[in-house]
Amino acid sequence: MELVKRNWYRIFVLAILLVAIFLRFYNYLGRWGLAYDQSQFAILSRYAVKSSQLPLLGPFSSGGPFQTGGEWYWIVMMGTKLYPSSILSPWIFLTFLTVVAVALMIYLGQLLYNKTFGIILGCLIAVSQIQIVQSTNLTNHNPIILFSVLALVGMVRFVNNKSLGNLFLMCISIGIATSIHIQAVALFPLIFWTIIVTKSFKAKYFGVIFLSILIPWIPVLVADLGNNFYNTISMLTYTSSDQAKVPYEVLGRRWLTFLGITMPEVWARVIGGYTVWGYILIALSSISILYLFSKKVLKKEWYIIVLSALCMVVIVRYIRTPIYPSFLIFLNPYIYLLTSIVIYSLYRFKKVLGVLFLLIILTTSIVYVWKDIVTAENRSYKTAKLWRDQLVERYPEEKFSLYDFELLNTDKTFPFVLVLETENLIDKNGIKIGIANASSGAQFRDWAKVVFGKVESHQAFLLDSSTILELESTGWRRIDPEVIYGSVQSWYK
Repeated sequence: MELVKRNWYRIFVLAILLVAIFLRFYNYLGRWGLAYDQSQFAILSRYAVKSSQLPLLGPFSSGGPFQTGGEWYWIVMMGTKLYPSSILSPWIFLTFLTVVAVALMIYLGQLLYNKTFGIILGCLIAVSQIQIVQSTNLTNHNPIILFSVLALVGMVRFVNNKSLGNLFLMCISIGIATSIHIQAVALFPLIFWTIIVTKSFKAKYFGVIFLSILIPWIPVLVADLGNNFYNTISMLTYTSSDQAKVPYEVLGRRWLTFLGITMPEVWARVIGGYTVWGYILIALSSISILYLFSKKVLKKEWYIIVLSALCMVVIVRYIRTPIYPSFLIFLNPYIYLLTSIVIYSLYRFKKVLGVLFLLIILTTSIVYVWKDIVTAENRSYKTAKLWRDQLVERYPEEKFSLYDFELLNTDKTFPFVLVLETENLIDKNGIKIGIANASSGAQFRDWAKVVFGKVESHQAFLLDSSTILELESTGWRRIDPEVIYGSVQSWYK
């Protein structure tokens, strides 16, 4: 018992990390996502590693006609490089980064208050529904949690010592986050309020801010030099695009709807699970902050956190894109912090109340997400593996060049390409195999031989009797890794 008392903090941290790992990796083979975009990310990164290339541009943004930086692909490449022979390698690496974010959140809580507050924060993020569900998907929203927490760590440390290194950590984290997913620009208020509250108006601070935000975007600027600054101009003119003209009413973004329905639902997906928790925790967080403010016991860090969070909510309200919980991962640490202040206040008032309230939240969170964990099934991978087995059985010891008819079947063909590429079965000079839905097969059924597939579903066709130019003229599009890489990195050439 004496040993436990001396090491209680380490024991709790270890337990939290083990719970986080369990909830993120349990039934992993059924949970990892293999949608079109995830397959494309993995294919492009795998090709970049194989061909020793460094992508300068990231995915095309859903918010406008431009691309973000290549840092997202670099992260996926790091995961791929660790164990190239496994298709799961980048997924597991990204999931591991979400566990690192749990550890950083505990550290952030210790910086803000003490070890107890860190434990509370760690518990909340460890069982967070959105973090658990998203951790098994290879999407560029996921790593934002890591950089959002790192930015807060840099902020808290900067408030305490005004070190240029900590200011750089905060700003470079935000810069990288924006280059990975453009909606992370909503993190900029953290920089603004940090400077205002700490009264850091010297030129050296602004110089660090400018450089640290610019550095992650250098790859995009380098690519823009050869493309008449297409990305830069598109970002600047986004406000005049058709998407930016969509009325807020169409997006369901009235203030009353946004604050009364959208934000409570988002809050609940971050912690608590059930929507009712969103309303309860928003109300209790507001009361707790106002009470602490009235007592004049809020530290500078909390003024920055609260003001930044409020600004972020306003920014989200005015973003002209549909709001999904996964798009708002940059906001998650602020929700954990505001929820933790409620639990910590209860704990300081009466330990039993604080512990009981925390346990109730953790229990409902796990109950809510557990069904997603145990029932998940990766059907895309099963289909791709089945097709691979049928193809190899028909053409053993051969390699293949894949085609998609009019690119209408990428949700099926991209996972198929990834499976074949992982097993080194893709070659642009290999046997030409086309995938098409049976409904469009009448256009080529008289000359293309069916390799496998059902008439009422997708079928694979042997296209070796035609040249590449002939195939392209009839609607077939080659989808080898080289082509997929070029469609993102050098399309403008």
